Amino acid sequence: MKLPDLRKLRHVVGVARSGSFTAASNLLGITQSALTKSVAEVEHLLEMTLFERLPRGVQLTEAGKILVDRAERLLADAGELMIDLEEINRLQRGHLNIGVAPAAFVTFLENTVSRFAQVYPGIQIRVRAGTIDEMAGLLINGQVDLCVGAVNYLEAWSELDISLISGLRYF
Repeated sequence: MKLPDLRKLRHVVGVARSGSFTAASNLLGITQSALTKSVAEVEHLLEMTLFERLPRGVQLTEAGKILVDRAERLLADAGELMIDLEEINRLQRGHLNIGVAPAAFVTFLENTVSRFAQVYPGIQIRVRAGTIDEMAGLLINGQVDLCVGAVNYLEAWSELDISLISGLRYF
């Protein structure tokens, strides 16, 4: 037995909530014939009847009640998932882990991290400082998203993709 796709589950739920194919087709913005076909495909796929067709509307069968109950939760979860992913995509939410080596370089990041936090207040920023060996290991293992450090030291790890962001002169 295969699970119907979310669009077709939405159609079944729409019919159940509306009590008729006509009302559901108006609510869902599709033709009644397309909706009837979609629900029939779900019933065929599941090899069971979900609705009793009545002279005026429909009524859920026992199997239909179980499916609609679970489908409503599934559709709600899918909607929340899409909102969560969209927020992450728009940088409205998420985490940024920055490694810094040597630890003294943290002071060079304070203004940049502060400005980033003002522009993206939903992003949680964590700055970790340590030796170049520690930070390179964290970066390779995915425990930090990026590492700020001296290029000449970071080049020792061939698995790192190194980009020069800004030259820093120190005496």
